[in-house]
Amino acid sequence: MKYRILTLTLFALLALPSILLAYPTSLNVIPSADILPAGSIRIGYETDGHTQPFADGRTQYLYTQIGIRDRAEVGVDLYDIGGAKTPVFNAKVLLHKEAPIIPELSVGINGVQNGVSPAYYIVGTKNIGPLGLHAGAETQADQTWALLGAYYAVTPKLYLLTDYQSGTGRQGTLGAFYYITPDLGVNLYYAKNNTDSKNDYVGLYVGYTFSATKPDKK
Repeated sequence: MKYRILTLTLFALLALPSILLAYPTSLNVIPSADILPAGSIRIGYETDGHTQPFADGRTQYLYTQIGIRDRAEVGVDLYDIGGAKTPVFNAKVLLHKEAPIIPELSVGINGVQNGVSPAYYIVGTKNIGPLGLHAGAETQADQTWALLGAYYAVTPKLYLLTDYQSGTGRQGTLGAFYYITPDLGVNLYYAKNNTDSKNDYVGLYVGYTFSATKPDKK
């Protein structure tokens, strides 16, 4: 019941006239506190395979994201687009913008779908020159895990990304994000499962942003 109330409260705060498509702003895997600029729309495709992104048995995802107002992004992702095509709803709200000492802070919901408990998270982001640090926690049902991550801007176009989720069956990742154009970016990363190497995979993400302002990262 408390999860249902929190879900409805977040969507009520956003005052949505209809369902919007979105994917939470993230590093390779974990969400960050960053919010897509208001009015921006990002469409992304990801394929994950055991030995390479297009391996047999790969899982594919369709992500679309809309920034609304100045403090929120919302939407629904499409998981396993080659199979069950399961829609999954998401929302994120910015609580505090980054200040000289205080990090940017956001809360959000992942995995809102019928018959499955959604995951709730809180995450902070602090930028120090070209380095961005991310930390938080996520909880789903009776499990809670830590979120840690960082990016480093090698150039204005190239970012090195790493993140980690604690706990059984979760993963740590290492990858890179590159802007082909100011609006088109590609992210390639390797995910190492914490407990079972058979679940390691390589992910490839391609995203395009319809916006006059280029976002900083995926």
